This record gives sequence, structure tokens and C-alpha cells, in this order.
Amino acid sequence: MGSSFLGCCRSQIFYTISKINEAGKYILVSKSQSCPGTEPDWGVVTMSISTVCNGDKDRKLRMEFFIEGFQDTSIGSVYASVNRLVSSAGVGGESLPVQGQDGKPTSSRLTVTQCKLTSVHTFLDYIRGGTQIHCCFAIDMTGSNGDPNDPTSLHSMGAAQLNPSGNPYEQAVCSVGEIIQDYDHTKSFPAYGFGARIPSSGIVSHKFHLNLQNPSPLCYSIPGVLESYRSCIRQVQLWGPTNFAPIIRDVAAMALQNSHGPHYYVLLMITDGIISDMEETTEAIVKASTLPLSIIIVGVGGANFDAMSILDGDT
Repeated sequence: MGSSFLGCCRSQIFYTISKINEAGKYILVSKSQSCPGTEPDWGVVTMSISTVCNGDKDRKLRMEFFIEGFQDTSIGSVYASVNRLVSSAGVGGESLPVQGQDGKPTSSRLTVTQCKLTSVHTFLDYIRGGTQIHCCFAIDMTGSNGDPNDPTSLHSMGAAQLNPSGNPYEQAVCSVGEIIQDYDHTKSFPAYGFGARIPSSGIVSHKFHLNLQNPSPLCYSIPGVLESYRSCIRQVQLWGPTNFAPIIRDVAAMALQNSHGPHYYVLLMITDGIISDMEETTEAIVKASTLPLSIIIVGVGGANFDAMSILDGDT
């Protein structure tokens, strides 16, 4: 977007955009960078239509132009709606007159080189369009959880007798799985364990199928995941350390094979302790950051999980 202002060759000029509200007052929504010269070109600015005009493309907007200084000086305004800016944009579009403080047209003009509306689809739009969410479970089976035969263990096999929701791992599986299962037509969930000696080899594994001997990690339905978990916890020997990276890489590989839209993966990792392979886990998460994959880490028990804040991807 550019303008022509006579007599401003040495000045720095910026503009503001304000929208009119229901009370007839203008509310500031944007301020540009300053540009020099009599024909400043401010380039492209991207804003949401809800911010600019509350979604009303005919709502009146005021673009006011200022000479930057100790006290910024207004040199005129343009009044137009989003629809007017769109229709004025590009080759063949009309330049818009800049009005002075008295409301009369000045010799300056505003040229809109580009103004277009682009739809930005939300995650809910994808769900409505048929994208399926696949929830993958990874359960910490390291020795710090305590002997499953001990009622105080986080893997206590008798927890259901004291709490209908089961032990903390069962509660986490149900809380997330029962919501996500409604968005997965297959009702099949990849489920893993990590950090235990497995009966087939006696070696410590950081990525084994919760259903053990089955060549596929899939468990049918949330009750199926719980059934595999309860059977597995009776057969493995809790060990360690707490390594996340192998399972993250495995689920990321699944997401990579289905990265064209119809499928989205959620990896729920439930653990009682601090990650032992933090550097490898961080690297695996960074590599997976462009894939249709979200990773949720749920801490159970009384350990200090502050060190895991480094994995938070919000920023």
C-alpha cells in the first residue's frame, strides 16, 4: 500500500487504522511502521478480519496519516470499508482521496496495491471436514513407580478396589481416551510401554507394545487399552531409565506417513519421573514439530516435573 503526500519529502510518515464502534467512536486497531518520502510504501500487513472490522466487511474504517515527530502531526485521513479497500486494490483500482482535518479532499491520494481476504481454517474446520484424531498411549513402567503388588504403587493392580477409576495411569488413559475416541472411526489405539524388562527377551526396552507378543501396537477401544495394560503390568519387570525419545520417533514416523490432512495424532505420555534422555527427547520433538502430531505429557505421583517445562512448545 502506498500514498502520495506533497511537501513531505524529508518526513517520516506512518498511518493508523481505526474501526467505528456501535457508539460511533473510532477504536484503534493497528499502527504502521514509519516510511520516508513523498510516496511512502508500507508494504503488506496481515490482520484478522475480526480485529479490523469485527467480521463486518462494510464497517467504516478510518486510516489516518501522520508525520512522525515530537508531537505527531495528522496530515489527513481516508475513510473506507474492507470491501471498498478490496475493490480499490490492484491495477485498475481507484486511488482513494485523503481528506484533511476540515473533511475536504486534499491533493494526496492513497493507492491500495494489494488487499485480499484469505480463509484461515481452524483445527475444528478440519475435524468437521473429516480429519480423524488418533490417540497413542505411552505408559512409564520404570521401577520408581513402585511394585504393582504394593497398594501404594502408582501401578497398583488393586487400585480399582479402592478407587473405581483405577490407579493414576488408568485414570489418565480414560480421561483423555474417552474424549478422543469419538473422533477416531477405527477406535483402535497404538499403546506402548517403556522402561521395563519384557518377558520375551528379558532385556530393558524403551518402546514395546503394551499387548506384548502382538506384532501391532493397536488396541481396540479404551477398555482394550486398559486390558492390555493390566495384563502387561503383571508380566514385565519394572526397571529404567525413563527414556521418551524412542516412542516419540515411532509415533512421529506414523504421522509422517499420514501428513496430507486426513489424520492427526496425539501422543499421551504418562510418567512418574524426570526424563533421562532429555537431549534426545528435545531433538525428537523439534523434528516432529512440523508433523500432524501433538504430544501431551502427564505427570503422576509426587515427583518434581519443573524440568519438563523446556519441552513446552507454546513459545
